[in-house]
This record gives sequence, C-alpha cells and structure tokens, in this order.
Amino acid sequence: MHEPLPNARYQDSQGNAVTVRSVSFSRVTFVRDGYASPVLMLVHHFVEQYSLIQEVRHA
Repeated sequence: MHEPLPNARYQDSQGNAVTVRSVSFSRVTFVRDGYASPVLMLVHHFVEQYSLIQEVRHA
C-alpha cells in the first residue's frame, strides 16, 4: 500500500476525479471535481477506492 500524495490527482472506478489536499496520520483530505467541500477518508479506504491518474508531460 502506498500513501496518497498531496496535490496528486486520483480517480475512482467510475472515472470520477479528485485532488488530494493533505495526508495526516491515517486520514486523507481530498476534494472531488466540481465540489467545494473537502472529504475526509481513512488512508486504507482511499487506496482501495482510488488510483493515481498518470499525467502526460509534454516536452
């Protein structure tokens, strides 16, 4: 299990994207696209439900 990275983008199995704001102790705070309110989730639940979005870097 890897710990989520602050400011990284993740998506769930339905393709809904989120941005991680912080990771503290065993909790992840993130914001869903299109929503202003942050969500708090246990790290192990987040890792099970979300995968890192690989960003394409242009040279």
